[in-house]
Amino acid sequence: MSPSTNPSLTHLLPPREVLCLVKFVHTADWQLGMGFAGRSRPEELRKERLSAIGRVLDVARQEDAGFIIVAGDCFETNRISRTLLYEAREALRNAPCPVFILPGNHDPLSQDSIYTGRDEWRNLPPTIRVLTEPRPVTVGGVTLYPCPCAGKTSAQDPTAWIPARRPEDGVRIGVAHGSWQVLPELPADDHPVPSAAAQERDLDYLALGHWHSTFPDAGAGRDGRHAEGRTFYSGTHEQAGFGERDSGNVLIVEIDGPTETPVVRKRRTSRFVWRQEEFEVRDETSVRALQDSVQNMDEPGQSLVRITLKGVVPPTIKEETARVLDEIRPRFFSLEVDDKDLVTTLAEMDAGELPSGLLRRVAARLIAYATGDTGCPPAGWSPGPALGRDAGGRIPEETARRALQLLFGRFDLLKRGGQQ
Repeated sequence: MSPSTNPSLTHLLPPREVLCLVKFVHTADWQLGMGFAGRSRPEELRKERLSAIGRVLDVARQEDAGFIIVAGDCFETNRISRTLLYEAREALRNAPCPVFILPGNHDPLSQDSIYTGRDEWRNLPPTIRVLTEPRPVTVGGVTLYPCPCAGKTSAQDPTAWIPARRPEDGVRIGVAHGSWQVLPELPADDHPVPSAAAQERDLDYLALGHWHSTFPDAGAGRDGRHAEGRTFYSGTHEQAGFGERDSGNVLIVEIDGPTETPVVRKRRTSRFVWRQEEFEVRDETSVRALQDSVQNMDEPGQSLVRITLKGVVPPTIKEETARVLDEIRPRFFSLEVDDKDLVTTLAEMDAGELPSGLLRRVAARLIAYATGDTGCPPAGWSPGPALGRDAGGRIPEETARRALQLLFGRFDLLKRGGQQ
């Protein structure tokens, strides 16, 4: 009886992880040097992307990974400062295993490429290798098939060159940067990767970069196999925007042997959390609920939060909402409030609050329409078809109400912006 079938001998078997032929870290889209224009404290956000490399290396060390794949866009652009290039090189010097870097569409192999034309990127540590050519690279029992980007855009399938499987290939891993054609209406010139590229190229795993969120969702444990688990985006290692659904991760990939299904799980490496929340404000009770919800958010000092407010409220409630959020704001790394759709009630609108001239005259006329004034418009008044006027030149009450809400809402936003 073999040890695998004899319960009394199972304690002699090594852990399943030891039986794994290959284990590596898949990451991408570090985009070192990202600008973060328009964001609060952009320099701290830029520095954190560099610091996050250390957390990627820590994961590789903890997982005893055989190597690390950076699937494109290590840098935001090829026009990176000498200082940042040096800092990146020194950060990678601490890698516990080989690191393979693929040029992406942000840092392509163009004439001004970082990887071929910058002195600061020469004399790399021996554990760092840039995959500048589409040709096989052997790593122990693994063959990598890199697909570097030669430009910002391309309509060609970057994986098209990958040859058929050979017995000596071992585990076959493709490394590419582009748009996986599993979603509709993707740009045709965004380095398109066919939806079945891993199957068509007979790859055991296809490591992709370009999309900042982890996709598809990776299992949380070694038995968490994905139904179509041969192609994955790792997403960026440090979350960089509000629209990223599941970013700030790296992937741990384990493959037992050639043609075996990979086991993929994610590890979080991001320090910052970007959150978007929407609240409807109606009265004081809803303001208190908003306050409680925001105050109870986890890790406020590491959170960038965008709150969108909507509703129709009296000015006093709108002012109270602003006051509450202003009190909470210092607890967060960043707190943005979009209240353009939080407008004051019609009963509280006074045309006299607006600057004299055209705006005040327009508001007065809209208030008249919104309150059911059936009088004819004054001579020369022409609201135009966009406001839905009737045959007599009148504007429907509901249209006038909405126009007033927008008008006063925008004016209130401009007024408060000028006071900051």
